[in-house]
Amino acid sequence: MKAGGSLAWIGAVALVALVAGCGGNGQSPVGPTVSAPGIETAGVGVVAASSVGQTRHLPVSDFIERQGNVIFHWWEPATDRWLSFDHYGVRGAALGLGLPTTVEGDVAIRALVDGRAQVTVTLHTRNALCFGWQGEDLAFGYSGGEVRNGVGPAALGDGLYREVFTMPSPESPLPSLEDWSSGDYVDRRYSIVISCKGLLRAPSGFPEGTPGYAHTTQQGLLDAGAPGHCPAGDCWPVEKVFFRPIGH
Repeated sequence: MKAGGSLAWIGAVALVALVAGCGGNGQSPVGPTVSAPGIETAGVGVVAASSVGQTRHLPVSDFIERQGNVIFHWWEPATDRWLSFDHYGVRGAALGLGLPTTVEGDVAIRALVDGRAQVTVTLHTRNALCFGWQGEDLAFGYSGGEVRNGVGPAALGDGLYREVFTMPSPESPLPSLEDWSSGDYVDRRYSIVISCKGLLRAPSGFPEGTPGYAHTTQQGLLDAGAPGHCPAGDCWPVEKVFFRPIGH
């Protein structure tokens, strides 16, 4: 599920997709109402008819162009730490930050026996905007708005992202931001590893401006064969976020 007109919480609030504008003034990822840009384009990301079991591949840009201006915030509930990461590279570009972000990947669509299609999106993002929170306070790096306004330098990170979901048929368009709330596109699994380097902020527990790094590992198992059921009752068995000084 992705955000539409407001915050969307995936699993136990492990993934929040905020659109157009959040973070521009250093706001917390918790709370603001957001709206999605109009990104529907007729014919974009439509998959040709496939035989059952056949896998087709599309450029990852076809998927990214359907998502709009989003940035993801990954959460560790036990510590209330968050790591915000520009997986698609669109937030830094929209803010004109001039970051050396690159995104490579693949979209694989496999036709299923029941007529639906399983889609696997794989991304490898390098040198993307990254910042972290301790609760509602910035604890690592600077938000996009702060970087744009010269408050501090951007923390940059590399991320590996894998998402598996189903859509109504192999001929269905890849989902836009609004489509995630329709029920036609169902998230099944996530696997995320992100590492970033930047400056620690005082809420991290270390002196302001200390050179440091941030890391998160996340695994989401959202569908174990029956809607609403997760293995062992835990949809996110791995949720870890930490901020540390360089050398620790």
